[in-house]
Amino acid sequence: MPDYTLPPKGMLKNGAEELRQVLLSSLRKGDVVTEWNEAQFLLSLPGLNVQQAHKALDRIQNRFMSARKNINLVLQRKIEEVLPSSNFFETRPG
Repeated sequence: MPDYTLPPKGMLKNGAEELRQVLLSSLRKGDVVTEWNEAQFLLSLPGLNVQQAHKALDRIQNRFMSARKNINLVLQRKIEEVLPSSNFFETRPG
């Protein structure tokens, strides 16, 4: 089981820069990425459902894993829908 504690600052900084480059080269026009803190990025992938988001993040993770120089870094990810499901927009009898 991997240890999810933060790596040393230098390793974290290099890994974050590698991930930033992978993200910027992998995302579509209209996608948004921001550095949340020194160890996290936040992505907005509009127009994707949860299954499509998993596929997109799989591709990003594979690119990072093949490009990274330090094998001690682990990517964790979490996918959440930002907008409510489509039934939220149904009209209700008034």
